[in-house]
Amino acid sequence: MGSPTFIFRWLGLLVTPALYSQSVVYVANYNSATIEAINSMTNAVMATIPTPQYPRLVAAAPGGDRLYFVADAPALLVADTSTNTVVASVALDGSPLAIAVAPSGARAYAVLVTGSGSSLAVVDLNSLTVLSSIPVCDGAYKIAMAPDGSRLYLMSGSTNAVCVFDPVVNAVTGTIALPPSTVPTSSVVSADGSRLYLAYTRAYYDPTATGDHLAVIDVATTSPIAVLDTPFGVYDLVLAPDGSRIYVPDGRTALVILDLNLATATGTINLHAQAGRMVISPEGRRIFVNYPYKTGAHINYFDQTGVVDTLLGRELTTVTVGSFPMDLALTPVLPPGRVFVDIRPNSLANNVNPSGTDRISVAVLSSPSFDASTVDRASIAFGRTGIEAPPLSCSPSLSDVNGDGLPDLVCDFDESATGFLSGDSTGYWTGRTVSGSQLRGFDAVNVQ
Repeated sequence: MGSPTFIFRWLGLLVTPALYSQSVVYVANYNSATIEAINSMTNAVMATIPTPQYPRLVAAAPGGDRLYFVADAPALLVADTSTNTVVASVALDGSPLAIAVAPSGARAYAVLVTGSGSSLAVVDLNSLTVLSSIPVCDGAYKIAMAPDGSRLYLMSGSTNAVCVFDPVVNAVTGTIALPPSTVPTSSVVSADGSRLYLAYTRAYYDPTATGDHLAVIDVATTSPIAVLDTPFGVYDLVLAPDGSRIYVPDGRTALVILDLNLATATGTINLHAQAGRMVISPEGRRIFVNYPYKTGAHINYFDQTGVVDTLLGRELTTVTVGSFPMDLALTPVLPPGRVFVDIRPNSLANNVNPSGTDRISVAVLSSPSFDASTVDRASIAFGRTGIEAPPLSCSPSLSDVNGDGLPDLVCDFDESATGFLSGDSTGYWTGRTVSGSQLRGFDAVNVQ
């Protein structure tokens, strides 16, 4: 799939994707029963993970090698991102309303509603067993985790409070109260863990009201140090990594930029449709926004994920995903040996005809942590599983194919030797470095 370089040329700006971090965004498509992986460097779907049920929540392991997701059944499901398959399931006492993965990758937390009330299931991700189930605040339905994993903030949908869970003592250790007759709708914790940014709305309809609010909470005192006005019903929000801004949906087709230093809104970014769930990249340059619906028509699915550039203050493009994208997760870390590849670079389609006679170009992309010149060309293969076709030829010198300023390696393969079958959606590239380290990458294909 082609790179986003043409977008920047069209804008007439000296901006390249090298300013962006290399990440993978996983989108949970409820109606399609799939999770799709978007390559942040090409803004294209590079793999599809079929799921046995309809996924509505997804979280990524810190190392990028596993996804944890929730469908309609009372279970936490596990997907392997190297094979793009579901590999395990952990039975729970109820269907989770929210999940979070500890930064250590050793624990997952799931908010459950059972016959005895709200609880938090603690799952050991090494043994894939439930360690404990702890009663939490009534009506808990969302989680915000401190970046170091030291606290979980559980929002209650039935009270004007957030309960604070301490993983060390495995118990709720306090609450954060909101104004009377309000309920929390979304929250995020600052990078240093000292602030909780908490959006809330009224618990009843008030036709004279003009908006909702965002409280800046000092977690040491559990008291607000500032309150900002927001649009109605902030379902999700993202915090700039430097702590200077928060982006919230306006309930229509824009993001509102809240300047936390000035304690006021300073601008908007127009979107293609009404925003659903969002994630922000580690350097804060991109926001990925799910669009489950067409604007003003909640029975017509839009099935797109938008890509917003926060520096340019505009949406760059949208990525077509599966039906009804409900949640998304971002991992900036690739598992050891994982590389980004681009099938048919500079093309808008990755068409493959297993009985054709075409030569398929595949680029392995350099990154700040990987140099494509270190690939042993004699070790390369590409196809349905990554072992089928050796290269017919590789470019004698490396060239930058995705406009990030880094040299990439391009090799051509015999289309008829790739072994693709009807229905395949992912092509795999394998190889080794000259020092013997195994490499693996993949991208989407369209088998014709």
